[in-house]
Amino acid sequence: MTKYYRIEKGTKAYEYLDKTYNQDTDAFLNEVTELLGFEARGHIAINRTPLIITKKGLKELKPEWMPKFKKYKGEWMTPKTAFKELINAYEELRQKYNMDMTFRNFNINNALAGKTEVIYDFDNSGFVYFESDRKILKEDFKEITDIDYIKRNLECAIWKKERENE
Repeated sequence: MTKYYRIEKGTKAYEYLDKTYNQDTDAFLNEVTELLGFEARGHIAINRTPLIITKKGLKELKPEWMPKFKKYKGEWMTPKTAFKELINAYEELRQKYNMDMTFRNFNINNALAGKTEVIYDFDNSGFVYFESDRKILKEDFKEITDIDYIKRNLECAIWKKERENE
């Protein structure tokens, strides 16, 4: 049976989801492009903690770096530990843009299994709304009625439509 929850601003769960929602992937990739000296889009894996670059991209765009990289998995390369300046600069960018925060990790950290859906705080109401096919006992999650959740979902759909039309 589906359960619905509201997560209030100020809780750890809200703060984590808010940082996930407000990630600026474009700005992150722009800064990584500056750091690398070549276009990061299409050449790096942004969903991994270490810097991972395609071998083909590295050979074509920064061949002088090849000795400073080691094989990661398949056609991916990662900097050797001696290339600390690049490793540290990349880590600072990941932290600046909250790139290590993912919805998947949120589910894992809160022991959430099964189907989950979230309505982010798109209009700064102070609440995130959450749907799960499991009962959640964590105190950050306050159970609400299906009507409350459906109303919020409708408000979100209207908000998205209005933004499309702008």
